[in-house]
Amino acid sequence: MTCAPSNLRPYQIAAVEDIQRAYREGAQSVLLQLPTGAGKTHLSARGVIAPSVARGRRVAFVADLEEIVEDTAGRLRAEGLRVGIVQSGRTQDPDAMVQVCSLQTLARYSERGDALPLADRVILYEAHVASARTAREILSAYKGRGALVLGLTATPARGDGQPLDEFDRLVTGPSMRELIALGALVPCEVMAPPRVLDRGVCEDPVQAVLTRASERRCVIFAPDAAQAVRIADELSAQGHNTVAVLDSTHKEQRRTVRQRLIDGSVRSLVTVRALQKGFDAPVLDCAMLTTHGTITTYLQSI
Repeated sequence: MTCAPSNLRPYQIAAVEDIQRAYREGAQSVLLQLPTGAGKTHLSARGVIAPSVARGRRVAFVADLEEIVEDTAGRLRAEGLRVGIVQSGRTQDPDAMVQVCSLQTLARYSERGDALPLADRVILYEAHVASARTAREILSAYKGRGALVLGLTATPARGDGQPLDEFDRLVTGPSMRELIALGALVPCEVMAPPRVLDRGVCEDPVQAVLTRASERRCVIFAPDAAQAVRIADELSAQGHNTVAVLDSTHKEQRRTVRQRLIDGSVRSLVTVRALQKGFDAPVLDCAMLTTHGTITTYLQSI
């Protein structure tokens, strides 16, 4: 790997330098923690992938959501890189130096004994999934070939308490508070009850949006699918057009919802887990949490 390009922010350059130092000191797998919105994909594209390709090294970028696969491939192509996509149903380009891979597709390759795409560098997006059996097997296979591994996450912990011991070194970037002070993230106003509630919510989400955020574009995290649908229906009935995006939502609808937010035909979204990762919509300017969950889900949501 080479020095990070100057079009990265200073904290991103520092993170790349820390990653390089960890590899030089003998680590084969490094986990990078940066808060949501800090630009992990941008950092990996310009600070890791492009320099690696320039030195003749193959890179595999692995993600577990189709939306992330598509978005990352598009971003890397915009950087002038030739990119192949490894995903069921897609035409492959095995000669491309960069392969953006579906974790599920690689898992099927592994189960069938098929060869994984060649890679000298492997980047695992949302690396807190790494303790899952299939991810462990894939990372182990690549490390057995001598590949260097980089994990990206905002939350280096799993809700089930499993360790992320696939990684030799943890590199941490600035905190969310520090990024706000640097101007990299927007400051936020927090409204919350004076104490943590044992159950329920301090205010009905529908009324909270209508009275506190009616002019904003919101993402509301509901406790379950039934509540998500109820909130979306009641807000829409009040003239605040809202769409529920759930795990079961068809992928074509997911693809169009960002544009509908931008053009104003949709004001807000309600979800449970489906938008906690892989969804980038800067037009959203309000987040509402109706359940506290784990620290991991909390940080992914905000």
